[in-house]
Amino acid sequence: RASELAAPLARVGYEVDAFGKTSLAIKAVPGSLRHGDPATLLRALLEHEEGDLVDRALAEIACHSVARAGDPLSASEAESLLRGLDGVDESVPNPHGRPVLLRLPLAEIARRFGR
Repeated sequence: RASELAAPLARVGYEVDAFGKTSLAIKAVPGSLRHGDPATLLRALLEHEEGDLVDRALAEIACHSVARAGDPLSASEAESLLRGLDGVDESVPNPHGRPVLLRLPLAEIARRFGR
């Protein structure tokens, strides 16, 4: 089983080798992970048998590689993040079911800033 996982995991940035029948030797992890431990993420992916491993891995990596509230961002990273929102369909929630964008009336924004 372990040897069968090398190819699908390579497609999402993990480099692994079979280390016996049921163990993997991790040689490289996805470089885009900003949050979480890559080994813990890999274990969680492998514990759940349902669904396509690559699809599940891509969803998890996407979740753990995004900027979150409180993360320091350079000016260019912040600008890139805002530009990326231009093409987002606001009616589609994020993978956790939460909205990606919120529409607030100008009066509500002013109220929140004490105006």
